[in-house]
Amino acid sequence: MTVEADVDGFGIHPALLDAALHPAGVLVAAGTEPLLPFVFSGVRLLATQARTVRVRMTGGGGGVSLLLAD
Repeated sequence: MTVEADVDGFGIHPALLDAALHPAGVLVAAGTEPLLPFVFSGVRLLATQARTVRVRMTGGGGGVSLLLAD
């Protein structure tokens, strides 16, 4: 998935992060409640001004691991 946004004033644009999190619901096993991210941990921002990102998402144990790369 590729998403582009104006990044001025943001470490990472909220729309890019939101779009990257949308597929989290696909990782939920059938018959369970959808995942809704509300706690973030281990967040590191190594670069700014990304206009497009690639997303790698893995899930398990009731959580999702997300890696964004520009």
